[in-house]
Amino acid sequence: ANLWDADLRDANLGGANLWDADLRDANLGGANLRDADLRDANLGGANLRYANLNGADLEDANLAGADLEGANLGDAKLDGANIEDA
Repeated sequence: ANLWDADLRDANLGGANLWDADLRDANLGGANLRDADLRDANLGGANLRYANLNGADLEDANLAGADLEGANLGDAKLDGANIEDA
């Protein structure tokens, strides 16, 4: 899915399949991404402030430059994720 620069503030995406999605610079502030499949997703520069990523699969995801202030990453899978400057 190409969701580059999308405004998804406060969206309920719990359990969503966003594998390999392009979410660069997307606004996901306050979004519910609990248990979402974000493997290989590009979240570079995305706003994830206060997003719920509890249990999300972020394996091999690009989070470079993402804003994770206040994000809930409890039980998130981050193996191989790029969190440079996040």
